Amino acid sequence: MPVGFGCFYAFFVFALNFEASIINEENKPVAFLAVILALLGLVIYLYIGKWLYKSYIFVPQILGVIFISAVLSLPAIQIVTNIYDSYSKYYAKHHKDKYITDLQTRFANEIEPLEIDLKKSNYETLYHRDKRVYLTKTNDQKLTVEEIDKVISSLPMANIQISITIYYLNIIDSSQERFHLLLSQDKTPTTLCETRNNDDYELLCSRYVMEAYSKQNNLEK
Repeated sequence: MPVGFGCFYAFFVFALNFEASIINEENKPVAFLAVILALLGLVIYLYIGKWLYKSYIFVPQILGVIFISAVLSLPAIQIVTNIYDSYSKYYAKHHKDKYITDLQTRFANEIEPLEIDLKKSNYETLYHRDKRVYLTKTNDQKLTVEEIDKVISSLPMANIQISITIYYLNIIDSSQERFHLLLSQDKTPTTLCETRNNDDYELLCSRYVMEAYSKQNNLEK
């Protein structure tokens, strides 16, 4: 079974890295290395069998087991993934993250005209296992850097990255205009900043991205 799984994984990696695959061409060496290691493991596996039984009589059976286990590996992986995903969703729905629940007190009257969606923030935080803060504007005015700064300054530091998502028009819908910024554990902006249009990127993201690059350059010096 382990050998079969190894062969299947090698084939899977190779397929994803070959020609017009979804993985960058620069990763092709990884695919070829995976295939070589799988074939090497298979040869050693068969050699050990021959050494133990003094015969190649079991080779067809061994190859059959490898083929069957390789074919069954994908559905087995999918089943395990689905089980884990279901558990994660259940856990996120029935538990509370202290970091997120404490934000209600921290944000009180501090981030107006923005409001935190505690339910969505708590669920996404527990499901994805990082800190995800979702906010909406309570008016139809343009989002400003000052409002974003108020959110960042009110956030406590965390033991993991912090994601901020602000929906502009008090509508929590990924199709609506929104601002997204990823912070490090100490609340320092990272280079990951997204908005729905170029004008907002220049108004909102440019500053935080430049700050992130500036910090990186200082650390490299």
